[in-house]
Amino acid sequence: MSILWLQCLAVILLIGWINILFLMKDFGGIIRSQDMNPVHEEADIEDSFNSERSRESQTPVQTDPFSRWEELLLNNNDPCKIIIESPLWDKFRSEYQAFAKLCEEKNALVKKIDTLWKEAVLPPAVYFDDPAFMSDLWDKNYNIELVKGRSLIELLKEVQPFSLIILSVKDDGTQSLNHKWQEQLSELGVHALTREHLRYGYVNIIWKTVDHMYTSLYEELSLNRLAIQLKKGDKIKDHIISADLDIVSAGFDSGNFSSIKIDGQEFSPNLRGINIVVYDAIDSSVEAVHRADTFVTIFDDKTIYRAYTEVKINAL
Repeated sequence: MSILWLQCLAVILLIGWINILFLMKDFGGIIRSQDMNPVHEEADIEDSFNSERSRESQTPVQTDPFSRWEELLLNNNDPCKIIIESPLWDKFRSEYQAFAKLCEEKNALVKKIDTLWKEAVLPPAVYFDDPAFMSDLWDKNYNIELVKGRSLIELLKEVQPFSLIILSVKDDGTQSLNHKWQEQLSELGVHALTREHLRYGYVNIIWKTVDHMYTSLYEELSLNRLAIQLKKGDKIKDHIISADLDIVSAGFDSGNFSSIKIDGQEFSPNLRGINIVVYDAIDSSVEAVHRADTFVTIFDDKTIYRAYTEVKINAL
């Protein structure tokens, strides 16, 4: 009788282990703020060592905003005489010194926008790179045109293969996306972000394998704050995540915030529109950080615009 009982117990335990293994199979690694921690696949020792070494040497990616200005100022065919100073330049004070010197050599004046409005006669043309100025310039009856820059489409197409493209919206990221732009973005893994979702939070994790192959591993938008966590080794759509990811997106009415942390380090510019971080899965490093203020424009932060009155200057 005791032998039969032991055999029955063994069978019950075996069935229990089979059920546990079945439930763990393909367990999703996405953690929202209210979820429990997932079970993670073991990473090998070499990968763990390389990740720690990369984390120690990794520093936030900073992009010099003045390179396109220098190209423009050195182009004698474009009379860039008045430039509106951007508050975003404050992070690049050392680079600004060289830019200011070049402006002086080319007789270009750099002015704050508040100073500009105090002038008795507004200038016929001004140049700027901060999309936040667009509304004020339109209110002053200026027209705005692109001078030099890259679109969000171009940024995504330039990403190297075997990279994660992480998107997080702050405030709003939809109102400049017309039907043409939406169609092009859908080919690059951005499907849900449309004008109908004004001031929604939005997160997208896109895996680029080879040229023209973009797979959205996780995409979500909501009027509520989004908080997504993934651990290294988590699996989404048969893709193994190669770094710890902590992503937050909140629209204007749900927190107005963007955060993209990779292995605990913050990379999001946390500015209005789509905040973008490109992570090279082969080198285990952040390759690029961008922002496109898609509330008003489809172009990146280094884009230069010209605001002009109805009468254009002869050189343009």
